[in-house]
Amino acid sequence: REKVMTNFSVGECVRFKAGVKDYDYGVDIGGWQGRVAELLQEHGTIMVAFDSITLRNMPGSYVEICEEEGLGWSEYGADPDDLEVPGYAGRRGSRHRRVERPVRV
Repeated sequence: REKVMTNFSVGECVRFKAGVKDYDYGVDIGGWQGRVAELLQEHGTIMVAFDSITLRNMPGSYVEICEEEGLGWSEYGADPDDLEVPGYAGRRGSRHRRVERPVRV
């Protein structure tokens, strides 16, 4: 598992592969995206902090059931085999601030 974990780094954009389901509730999370928040080597798990688009589009029923069970829903402990790094065109968000060009008068 450690070898697979080294393919990911904290802060990297990741996406859940098509067909991946939440292990606890069976909700299809394929296509959900976020950033690697933490690599938990001892558990073989990657903590993914979901991006704002995923959070906004997350089914309300999923959020409700997580809250009822006392579980967080803004992050997910993923098996590295369930993740992929989207190509540049598929990445959302940025770690860099947008820099505005000065306006010439």
